Amino acid sequence: MSNVNQWQFNELPNSRIIITEEVYNRLMLLIGRSAWIASEHSSTLFGKKVGEGNTWVIDEVNCNEDYISRGQNSTNPSDYSISSGPNQTIEIQNKLNSVPGMVVIDIHTHPSGLIDNYRFFSSSDLSMFKEYNQIVSNKGGTFFAGLIGIDRVNGNMSFAIVWYDKSNDKFYRIQNIYLRRKLPNGEYNDYQFEKYGNTQLIMQTWGDQNSILDTHSEEELENFRRR
Repeated sequence: MSNVNQWQFNELPNSRIIITEEVYNRLMLLIGRSAWIASEHSSTLFGKKVGEGNTWVIDEVNCNEDYISRGQNSTNPSDYSISSGPNQTIEIQNKLNSVPGMVVIDIHTHPSGLIDNYRFFSSSDLSMFKEYNQIVSNKGGTFFAGLIGIDRVNGNMSFAIVWYDKSNDKFYRIQNIYLRRKLPNGEYNDYQFEKYGNTQLIMQTWGDQNSILDTHSEEELENFRRR
């Protein structure tokens, strides 16, 4: 099993994905689980395309969390894998059948400490995403895949979302990811997650958004595209 650097993928032009606070809170749970015990965790997110450009709003999470996580606390990276549970799979199918044009995002985590490039997708991840894309597109939906790289030492969690174009057999990376927050006056505002080079972070130093990355970490994140 090899690793694939998704930050070398071409960006999907003018693309952005906006997640709501409900979605963000679910992703924080996945981060906490992977950070506490070396393990992979997953969630399925749902949303819709908005406007004329490449913008998607993701505002729902799966209710059924019967996904299967293998390899917890193993020192062998090959032991780790994750797959949807039967109830989660049924829930996804029901969504696709009941909501035309549904957007589905499969998100999973990779914990640090097992391989150097834990922030990268594996080749088996990408093969699986092609299969998922076929299933979702056959139902008239759009499929994306996301990875959160869990830095279990310093708490700097990377976040990447990719889309597969069957017409040319290529993956494209979403350019920017935003968090939509509700303001005290009832309105909403979108905040872009911090980027270092092309690398987007969903969390810095265990949620302290005012923290400053050390020089080594910042250089590493900025240079992923050149690896």
